[in-house]
Amino acid sequence: MSGGSDWSAPVMFRRLVSRNVASSARRRLVGDVRKLQHRLFSRTASQTSTTRLTSVAGIAAVAAVGVGVGVSVAVADSPEQFIQLYSVALESRREKFGDLHEQTLSAVHSLAQAYASAKQYEQAARYFREAFAGRLELIGPNHPDTLETVHQLAGVEAILGNKKQAAMLYHHAMRGRLHRFGIKDRRTQATVVNYADLLWTV
Repeated sequence: MSGGSDWSAPVMFRRLVSRNVASSARRRLVGDVRKLQHRLFSRTASQTSTTRLTSVAGIAAVAAVGVGVGVSVAVADSPEQFIQLYSVALESRREKFGDLHEQTLSAVHSLAQAYASAKQYEQAARYFREAFAGRLELIGPNHPDTLETVHQLAGVEAILGNKKQAAMLYHHAMRGRLHRFGIKDRRTQATVVNYADLLWTV
């Protein structure tokens, strides 16, 4: 990945996962993220329950949008129905727009969310990875939509036990969101909290 992004090999992440690194370096990284976490909590203590979200906790938000094939997902009352509706939407958009189009990638992302809501995490990861790869190519690594996909993919990777991959993804999402939105933004806060929690278990 080019264009000046530190996504491919962030220095802090290399320090974290290197087998030869001293444990003190890992503690410093955890400490840095914990400081950010403490900072956002001290500023937004009343919002703590809102910001402490899992990466897949925003699924209800998709109920407010249609799938682009004349059917609203508001009629769905189970994760399985969301999966069916978004699968139809994705097939339709692939045929109409092709794979590398923002409408198609939006449907891919939404289908991944539906699978995550149904706790089908392998399938969720598959579609989040597709959405990430497509958005990376189409709109770049630091676009808000790409960062949202990275954040949610990180959560699914963590659930699947891929903690080092999840840490790298959260690292990228955190840096991107801090740069674009600042520490007071709920999206930034959600990533910081999840990343800090994950670092204690890596």
